[in-house]
Amino acid sequence: MKNYLIAICTFFCFVTYGQSKMELQNFIVRNLKSSSGTWKSKPNSLIFQIEKNYSFAFNNCDLIITSEYSGDGIKWNKMKIIIPITDINIVRIVSDNSASDRLLIETSSHSIRRYCDGKLLDFDDSTLFGLGEYSIDIDSKYLSLFQKLSKYCN
Repeated sequence: MKNYLIAICTFFCFVTYGQSKMELQNFIVRNLKSSSGTWKSKPNSLIFQIEKNYSFAFNNCDLIITSEYSGDGIKWNKMKIIIPITDINIVRIVSDNSASDRLLIETSSHSIRRYCDGKLLDFDDSTLFGLGEYSIDIDSKYLSLFQKLSKYCN
């Protein structure tokens, strides 16, 4: 009987743990997707860089962002960025005159991997990608969500 109770308790803890992680991941993906737009390096002038058609997913403890990227608006490449959520330090919106507003995610180490058409480009400690609407509170909400999610990655 004692072993049976331990097995049931373990099962419920495991199911609750898995649901919480999945719920956080789904919430983040859904919100990022609903707010993503097109990022341009020079709005209202010549386009030097443009990124669009973002998709977001999780694989274990990595946030995976895919998009289409162009340096001239004619030739398009498939971009993929992999960010370990356990390394995320800062999540905020950056605005300036030379580029459209963008989401900034910084990590604590050089752990972000960037791929272009399947080839590894570099490792970096921060990444920028465009968003559209900003109907969500990025700064506090996403940093705390990534911190909660990273507790499942130990």
